[in-house]
Amino acid sequence: MAASHHQVAPLVERINRIVDQADFILPHIGAQVIETTNKRVWIWCPDKVASKNLAIRIRGEGYALEVRKGLKTSAYYIQVFL
Repeated sequence: MAASHHQVAPLVERINRIVDQADFILPHIGAQVIETTNKRVWIWCPDKVASKNLAIRIRGEGYALEVRKGLKTSAYYIQVFL
């Protein structure tokens, strides 16, 4: 059974804070959350370095994720499973 949006709201808020937070050790400049559902959060990253750094931070919080390169651009997408 899928979780409701109210049940995953704290998890989504935490991921949003990680994406919005400036980090000088693992910079992920330009990353932004593009879509949120009750099962996953999709994040757009402008390049490979930003996606790698953000993936390290999110994995460190204990979330499962998947990183993919865009088909037509050099952007990367991170799919975080809630």
